Amino acid sequence: AAAYSASKAAMISTAVGLAIECKPLGIKVQCVNPGFVDTALTAKNKFPMPFIMQPDVAARRAFLSSALTGPAADAAMSGDMDRATTMLRAALRSGGAASGQVQYLDASGPADLLTLRAVRALAAADVLVCDPAANPEILTLARREAERKVGLSAEEINALAAGGMRVLRLTTAPAEAEQAKITFTREVLPTVAS
Repeated sequence: AAAYSASKAAMISTAVGLAIECKPLGIKVQCVNPGFVDTALTAKNKFPMPFIMQPDVAARRAFLSSALTGPAADAAMSGDMDRATTMLRAALRSGGAASGQVQYLDASGPADLLTLRAVRALAAADVLVCDPAANPEILTLARREAERKVGLSAEEINALAAGGMRVLRLTTAPAEAEQAKITFTREVLPTVAS
């Protein structure tokens, strides 16, 4: 499983790097990753899959993201598969609700100076809340399925996070007053790679 995860992450990072480098040439780079596939490897784990097959894409993404980066993943990585299985099953029984998150990113550009952390946030966001002047090159790095919204209030952003959404707020001007009103996990992402 570790080799599979590492190779998948490497492919995603390679695709992001190529997308940034090839954009000026008019070449669009995309990385297609399959969803859940029933194989001999997955059959051994005997995890219940009904939540993963749920049609609500945002809820499914939020659950999988928390499952793959949370305590269950830590237990699995330390070799405690019984504990990891118990934690995942408990999360599935509870409906897998994930807490929302709001991240802020200066989107004035240029895209080639974004940090890898910022590019990963663009790829993981469920909702992009953009200033009208956000750099279009930065917007092209976001997931196609991510909902794009303009001009939302802090209360509306809080409501999205309350629904378990990962919200990426793309700003082109200082937003400290708005940030102070955000009641969910909030993070200001570094912009320029150094």
